[in-house]
Amino acid sequence: MAGKVYTPMGDLFESISFELEQALVPVRFGLGHRQLVVAALARLGVQPDAQQSYDWPRQIEDVREKMLARRRFGCFYLGAPHCLAAKQWWFIPSLVNSPWEDEIVMTPRVGSDAVKEMLLRAPHMVQKHATSADRVAEARARSTIIEPTIQDYFRRNWPDFYRAPANSHSYTEPCDHDFRLVFGGHDWKIDVSGQRLNGAYGNPGGGKRAVDWHLLATIDYETAVCWRGVVPGNRYHDVIPIEAAWSPKKFVVLLNCYRAGLPYDLLRLAAISP
Repeated sequence: MAGKVYTPMGDLFESISFELEQALVPVRFGLGHRQLVVAALARLGVQPDAQQSYDWPRQIEDVREKMLARRRFGCFYLGAPHCLAAKQWWFIPSLVNSPWEDEIVMTPRVGSDAVKEMLLRAPHMVQKHATSADRVAEARARSTIIEPTIQDYFRRNWPDFYRAPANSHSYTEPCDHDFRLVFGGHDWKIDVSGQRLNGAYGNPGGGKRAVDWHLLATIDYETAVCWRGVVPGNRYHDVIPIEAAWSPKKFVVLLNCYRAGLPYDLLRLAAISP
């Protein structure tokens, strides 16, 4: 069409895939929902004023038919009435996980509150395994950093879903979870699981009760707490290889879908459909 501008499909498709990975939530897509393509074009250096000359009907249809419908770059499309573009691996546990780890920095306020809570709980804590006082102190110190940092991350990013643990401000009471997330019609118990002193993850001897979700995390003492993976309660065994855990991105996408009111179960079915 004379006077219209068009971007080569290969470059555009790759840029769209990148934008979806950054969004961590499915994006509305269609002639009336151009934001995904607009962002992808801007990443390629095509600014909004130049985009006014684009052949938008052709550009949108090419992306839908030749990229999303054919599942190129690991993307797919959930059709009308939802009209959503998404990444397949977000919804399929068996697909290779992204190596992404979320680095979370503890703020001074969170750190101060965490130390206060540990000091108040310490006299009432039960030592479950025979080991030296030094190793017990090291494990508790790591927990004092990891658990409140992850709690604060979820409290800040999904405040409508976040709930404090059942023993919040009740320092003599034990609790089988570190916080709760309420979404999708469920009240989910969440446990933050750090590495054991030997560097492994897991629940040796069944000393810890499995809850709905276990978030695997560790500390990089030079930078931050690293959230490394997610394990459902029915897979919380003696030894958990980090490679067997969900990527944190998959859990973030789950939460973002429910926050945005998107049909997570339909997206999951569409992702696995041939």
